[in-house]
Amino acid sequence: MDNKGQVDVVYTDFSKAFDKVNYGILLNKLSLFGLNDNLILLIKSYLSQRELYVSYNGFKSENFIATSGVPQGSNLGPLLFILFINDLSLSLKSNHLFFADDLKLFLSVSNLEDCLILQEQVDLVSRWCENNQLPINIDKCKICSFTSKKEPLVFGYTLENALLARCDNVKDLGVIYDNRLSFTDHINTIINAANRSLSFIVRNSSSFNDVTALKCLFYSLVRSKLEYCSLIWYPYYQIHTNKLEKVQRRFLKFLSFRIDGYYPNRGFEHRLLLD
Repeated sequence: MDNKGQVDVVYTDFSKAFDKVNYGILLNKLSLFGLNDNLILLIKSYLSQRELYVSYNGFKSENFIATSGVPQGSNLGPLLFILFINDLSLSLKSNHLFFADDLKLFLSVSNLEDCLILQEQVDLVSRWCENNQLPINIDKCKICSFTSKKEPLVFGYTLENALLARCDNVKDLGVIYDNRLSFTDHINTIINAANRSLSFIVRNSSSFNDVTALKCLFYSLVRSKLEYCSLIWYPYYQIHTNKLEKVQRRFLKFLSFRIDGYYPNRGFEHRLLLD
């Protein structure tokens, strides 16, 4: 960004990834990892003949047998999925990041050849998904070009012959990234969420004045939102810093009123109340 460069990031989305794991392919991969036959048979027994049903609003469906997928909510399920998808990461040549079933491909691009290299990796992901019977939700896949250029390089990346949608910002693991990495959208979003939580505290704490409890509510419901992943989006512009501080000052004025019965004079160091 500082050197007027450009990084293209392809965000992929697997369709119900944990529910679509093919048992036969998974067990074959476990064998390639070197697991002994008895352990593989145990895992096969664990996955096979699992009866499920859907319950909603007092109604219950008939039982049915799960024919694919790893058990969600279990300790073993996420590990089996990681082992299932591990060889995709090993086969990719470009930069990429995995978090559970979230995959991002990214590359610094300066010309058409760089874009074609990234496109080759997208094609590789498509072939892997076809071979491993793990479908991609193309409608949720997107491309974002991070750059400070006024006229960025625009390449039409495709996945399974479908043109990927371009976006100016994308939410990734709870953080909203805009294409200039100003994080304006993210900061405005968390400020709105924090103010809603603070209003909830003010409305529902009229029956008690315990300072420790009020601080605990603030740290748990408000400040946690303001500090989530702050190492990534730490505000660069003073206007963003002022907006974030305004939320805390609002709580501290409220806390001061609860302690003393009146709002402090201008210039009072409200931070002392958090000690």
